Amino acid sequence: MGKITVPVDKQAKLGTYLRQICKDLSKERETDKKAFTVASQAISETEMLIDHAIDNIASNTASILKYSGAATIDLKSVRAATKLAFAGPLRDELNEAGEEALKAYEASLAAKPPPKAKAAKVTT
Repeated sequence: MGKITVPVDKQAKLGTYLRQICKDLSKERETDKKAFTVASQAISETEMLIDHAIDNIASNTASILKYSGAATIDLKSVRAATKLAFAGPLRDELNEAGEEALKAYEASLAAKPPPKAKAAKVTT
C-alpha cells in the first residue's frame, strides 16, 4: 500500500489555519473591546514566511546530510538545520516547540495499539 495523493483542491491551505487562530485570538480580546482583524495580504505574507522557513530548514538538512554522508534524515540533522536557520530567542522558542511536538507525537504512537495481523488463507 503506497501513499495516497490528495488533489490540490482538497488540501487545506495554511491560511485557513492562520485565519482560525486569528479569529480565536480576536474572540478572546472581545471582552476588552480590543478585537482585531487580519487582512488577507497579511495572511498571505505569513504563509510565505512559514514556507520560506520550512524551505530553509529543508535546504540546511540536505546540506548537512550531504556533508555527513548520511542517507536518511534523523533528529540530530533536523535539530542542527534548525539551529543554522534561526538565531536568538526565535531559535530557542522553535527548539522548545519542536521538542514538545515530538513528545506529543511519540506519545500518540505509544497510545495506539499495533494493527492486528490478518490471518492468511491457505488453500490446498
